[in-house]
Amino acid sequence: MKPALAPSMLAFLMVMQMALAADPSAAIASDNPNLHIRAGLPNLKQRLEVDKECRVAFLGGSITQNTGGHTKMVPAWLKEKYPKVKFSLINVGLGSTCSTSGAFRVESHIFGKEDVDLLIVEFAVNDDQDASHPARECLRGMEGIIRQVHANHPKCDVVMVQYVNPGMLAKLQKGEVPTSIAAHEKVAKHHGVISVNVAAEVAAAANAKRYTWKDYGGTHPGQFGYRVASNMIIAAIETGLAKKDNKPRKLQAPLDAGSYDQGGFVALKEAKLSDKGWRLGRVGRELLPLGGIRGQYESYQLLRGDKPG
Repeated sequence: MKPALAPSMLAFLMVMQMALAADPSAAIASDNPNLHIRAGLPNLKQRLEVDKECRVAFLGGSITQNTGGHTKMVPAWLKEKYPKVKFSLINVGLGSTCSTSGAFRVESHIFGKEDVDLLIVEFAVNDDQDASHPARECLRGMEGIIRQVHANHPKCDVVMVQYVNPGMLAKLQKGEVPTSIAAHEKVAKHHGVISVNVAAEVAAAANAKRYTWKDYGGTHPGQFGYRVASNMIIAAIETGLAKKDNKPRKLQAPLDAGSYDQGGFVALKEAKLSDKGWRLGRVGRELLPLGGIRGQYESYQLLRGDKPG
């Protein structure tokens, strides 16, 4: 008869087993069901392996704005893997902004000075909690971003990332798909864009007890959560680079004719208001009845309209 393990030793082994299962540094398999590799990354491959020069841009909300998250981890991997490449980085993450504002600022904030070779974009969380967007607005904003890049900067490859908040996580754990993720994935599929569903991966891990929401770190992930997300993004990039896909990308027709693919900024003093219901005032509940408002924006003037023209 084998001697029984002491309770303290058994507890230690269980903790070690959980820690290993929850290791965020573990590599993500290329066939992970939450990685959607719809196309290769031929332009990025050319820049990395031939030109030896690469500009990477990040667009999103405060999850992207955090300079210690995936915006640090993914470039660190790129620099380690391609030590002879000269990299330049741009991070235009902006707290509490959604895909609608992203569509209006992508051109001036990212492509205003020089071309970009890889754009990593995320807005699923802010479209859900800050903007409280219905499906139509989630789609119009993200499609506006993607079509502007594809139309105006055809050599820029794109990776879309879906992060997660508690409400979205609860839906995913019940087998439902949050509105913003469903809309963004619809855009990614239609336009042949690689997408990384961190939200679904976290839900699957939590259901399987591989790690918890607390381990992940919350809506604004901790280092553990960002490591999980970054490993997924890295796996998607590696798989995209390896994919034999040298066909020129075709600009697809929009899913929604009202998508913001012509979005851009105009100086307020130069704006000519039509009779389409435009309103001008301070940032506040009168003009923004839904979603969150950060104090840093309350001193600004806001021009709002819900109809084009």
